[in-house]
Amino acid sequence: MKNILPVRVFGGEAVDQFHHIISRTKRERKLDGGTEENRRMRALTLTVDETWNGSTVKHLLRSKLHMAEGLIARVKLRETGLMRNGERVFTNAILRTGDVLRVETGDEGTVNEAIPIAAPLAFVYEDEDLAVLNKSPDMAVHGSTGGQGCTVANALAALWGRETAFHPVSRLDRGTSGLMVIAKSAYVHDLLRRML
Repeated sequence: MKNILPVRVFGGEAVDQFHHIISRTKRERKLDGGTEENRRMRALTLTVDETWNGSTVKHLLRSKLHMAEGLIARVKLRETGLMRNGERVFTNAILRTGDVLRVETGDEGTVNEAIPIAAPLAFVYEDEDLAVLNKSPDMAVHGSTGGQGCTVANALAALWGRETAFHPVSRLDRGTSGLMVIAKSAYVHDLLRRML
């Protein structure tokens, strides 16, 4: 169903920075088991080294994980959004070498508002964090008030389920074909958006 090919969509330093953040943390990332909600909630787990000793949680989130203020504000309100050594922690907490910080990066309570409509999509690349697809010229990215048929948002709602929010990083007009990047969380969307 998916044609997976290794492709670099972005070039230069921005790509290297994104791949460094994602690859470095992928080794430490955990997908929680249990309920469907927990399986969808992505989390990064980091062990604090001497470089970050004495820093606040917020400083590490902004500097190392490049998290936006709005996302930090949402994550800190979740019961398990920020955990240090298995205990809930807030952004003003001081970190010490050896502390294990777990940060939820998945979307909570967001849905793809598009009505699920099954349609073929030509995936070029897909992983846990993003997808790159070759958008056909006859498909719009998302719906308009005119309701002009199936969109990428509709097709992804059918494929991934409405529980996965739709975060297009790049958009192409109807009538235009080409590669389109879609983030699977607001965190990854923000990282990629700032690199464009």
